[in-house]
This record gives sequence, C-alpha cells and structure tokens, in this order.
Amino acid sequence: MCQCTTSCRWHLNCGGQTPSNGWNGIMEWYQTHQTHGFHVVDTIPFTPFQPLLLAVLPSAAFCAVHVFVYRSLFLSLFLSVPGHAGNLVFGELQGKACVCMQGRFHYYEGYSIAMVTYPVRVSTLLGVETLIVTNAAGGLNPKFNVGDIMLIRDHINMPGLAGINPLRGHNDDRFGVRFPCMSDAYDADLGRLAREVAEEQGCSSFLQQGVYCNVGGPAFETVAESKILLSLGADAVGMSTVPEVIVARHCGLRVFGLSLITNRVASEYGSQDRANHEEVLEITQRRTQDLQKLIINLLARI
Repeated sequence: MCQCTTSCRWHLNCGGQTPSNGWNGIMEWYQTHQTHGFHVVDTIPFTPFQPLLLAVLPSAAFCAVHVFVYRSLFLSLFLSVPGHAGNLVFGELQGKACVCMQGRFHYYEGYSIAMVTYPVRVSTLLGVETLIVTNAAGGLNPKFNVGDIMLIRDHINMPGLAGINPLRGHNDDRFGVRFPCMSDAYDADLGRLAREVAEEQGCSSFLQQGVYCNVGGPAFETVAESKILLSLGADAVGMSTVPEVIVARHCGLRVFGLSLITNRVASEYGSQDRANHEEVLEITQRRTQDLQKLIINLLARI
C-alpha cells in the first residue's frame, strides 16, 4: 500500500495502490487508469506543444521551455552515474517540439529492465514519434579512433540473449505486438540523411558506422570478452541504449542512434589501453558540440 498522502512512491495517481516491481505491475495499474496511463503524463501536459521527438543526450542543446528533475517525476528513481544530469527538458529544436533526457537509467544501477525503459513508454503516451539515442562506447573495431562518432546500424543485446529483455512478461497490444521485428530497429532513411549532414558540416572524417553491443556492466570488459564481442561482429560496446531502442520499436517509434567512441577496448594482453570513466567523460565533453550540431542539422532536414 502507498504510504504517502498525495501520490505513491512511483509518482503514479494510484489511489493508494503501489504497482508491483516490473512492467507487469505498471501495466496492472495502467489497465485501471485508461486516461494517459501514468501520473507522470498528467504532471506535464501544460507544455505548450506535443513533443514529437525524444532525444537522449548529454545536454540539452535547444531552447528549453520546461525542465523537470527526474526525481520530481519518478520519485523512486535517481541517477548515480557521473555525467548524467537527470533532467527531463521540454523545448524546441529547429522549430520541432522535443523532449530531451539529460542522462538515462542503467540496469547496473539496480533498476529492473522495465523501469530502465519506463521513460520511453511515458514519451510514447505523450505523442513522441521518433527516438534519438546517444551513448558513450568503447571502440572494438581496430579502424575506429577515440573521438569518432559511430552511426548505429544494428545492435547485439547480450543481456537480451540471456533473457533480460524489457518486453518480457505480459504484452499490451495498445503499445505493440507480442513479437516485434528488430532487423530494422535503426531507421535506414535517417541514417542516410545523417551521413549527408555529416558530410556537409565537415564531420565525415570521424564518422563511422557499425554494430553496437550492449552489455550489463558496470565492470568494463576483459580481454577475453572483448575478443568474443569482436568475433560476433560488434564494432563498439557499451552498457545502455538497446533496452530503450527495443521498447521504442515495440511502440512503433522511428529510431536513430549515435555512439561516441570514448576509449579503445583492450583486446590484447599487455595492452596499454585501460578503460576508465574519467576518460569517457573527457572525450564526451570534447565531442559534445560536434554530436549536438549533427543532431540539430539532422532535425532541420527531417
């Protein structure tokens, strides 16, 4: 039972009933509240426009109209990873209504995979049609350099292959089908357009394309693990993004993804390449402007 007087710890208009952990519990609540589905949606409808795009970015590079701290919307969720501000920002990019997640939730922080992808579900209910995801990733492909930006062409979901999938459990047909196709998870037209934009703004020299591999984290990969991932066809590896992409595609959203290569993954014993979060943050700050400029110019062409 909910212990607070106005809303439960999930910040849902629950009438005193707290949903059980995981997506099934959230859907139990949803089924009894047909209007909007989540109290979060009821909390933010006063934005002067309906956002059509959700962007997961290191910082909001657009005209902010409303800024919400995650904990004001999702009271039980807070970010513990340096570099993730934890704000939900409503604003405009190239005249298009957008909502930006400054930082994301990670499975390794202890949240269920359903809760990690919860903001994507909420954004769908707000009317979002396109998801743009960015992440920091380690470079597996020997042709990649630190500071390169990789267009995500496909992904390998290592936790998903072991059964940790955000679609596990009851399927609600109002969001999507039971068995969604993932062979076209990343929108090919947006990818082609991004390459054209990168050429025009002079980013083609450090623009790559490849396969992103999602691992559980938070430990960085061993040499043996890196060799396995490379043999599977992965070009970069990280600890996020794929769960959100899966849920977005389940909801029928178009998806475009970019990985910033922030470090080289050690693939040989005795290598001097040693991953650390400080290097990740440093490279992210150095390339943030290029990343944001690419996304802004891309939106102008959509």
